Amino acid sequence: MTCRSLSLSWLSIFYLCFVSNSLFAGDEQKQLAERYVDEQLSVLQQTIVERRETDLRIKIASTPLFDALAVWEPNGHLMFPEKASDTYIDDYIFLRSESRLEALLASTDKTAWERYDVNSASLLYCQRSTFALSICAVIKTDELAVAIETTKEELLSGLFPSDRVTLSVIEYLLITLIIVLAFVGWRVGWRVGWKVLYRKNAPAAKSEPRSTLRMADMEIDPKRMLIMRDELTANITVRDLKLLSCFVERPDEVLSKDILYDAGWGRDFVPSSRALEQHIMTLRKKIDPERKRKRLIETVHGHGYRFPSV
Repeated sequence: MTCRSLSLSWLSIFYLCFVSNSLFAGDEQKQLAERYVDEQLSVLQQTIVERRETDLRIKIASTPLFDALAVWEPNGHLMFPEKASDTYIDDYIFLRSESRLEALLASTDKTAWERYDVNSASLLYCQRSTFALSICAVIKTDELAVAIETTKEELLSGLFPSDRVTLSVIEYLLITLIIVLAFVGWRVGWRVGWKVLYRKNAPAAKSEPRSTLRMADMEIDPKRMLIMRDELTANITVRDLKLLSCFVERPDEVLSKDILYDAGWGRDFVPSSRALEQHIMTLRKKIDPERKRKRLIETVHGHGYRFPSV
């Protein structure tokens, strides 16, 4: 085999690997996304089956991934949310998307995705079942991307392959550059050619020091999503971090439920919902499971909650 044919063989192998990676990376993103969403839905499964509507609303509100959820029975009857005169504020998200969700559900035999808005800040996901419950959800795109450890752009590219161009202009230029470099290497000698193709990158810069927050004797690590207090270490959710950050930024101030709902949920307080009380209760157990330390989140009855700095 001549040097020219050997060079072309290696270029062909590289080209096939490059194209295969571009084609199948999107499918992997979709599988990861659906697997994670299904895991989150399985947590709600028992509550849905037992028709415990209030508990289901609390769980949905405390799950960062979901903005709204709808469940249909096998006969097509809407099981949740129930249509009533006293509509919950969370249900308006579903009511605005009801026809779209029903159409999306009817268009698939298993699962389907759709963009909720032009900026793809949220997504519609439907899981259809012939003999069991069918579920549709409005999902936060950024939360899903973080959960499966990818970027928003890569997630959208995997979920909507029609938007993905297999070989972009940049990729064509890259392949052309490789061919030119290989030809130069064949002309001046393989050693020089391979050094050009496989030149090592400069060492990566050292990572920046981790920034943390202090809440009295407790340290909050936003990057690792941890809280540390003496020998205690516990994981926290995105909503936990938002609420704790709100307390840290406004020590000794009584924060109303409206303020905390805006910080943790991004929408106004719902009088009929106890999601905040439930979440504060869970957060206190993480901060002090044995109830032997100073309370960092105090209840100010009739007003809200406070972080006493001293």
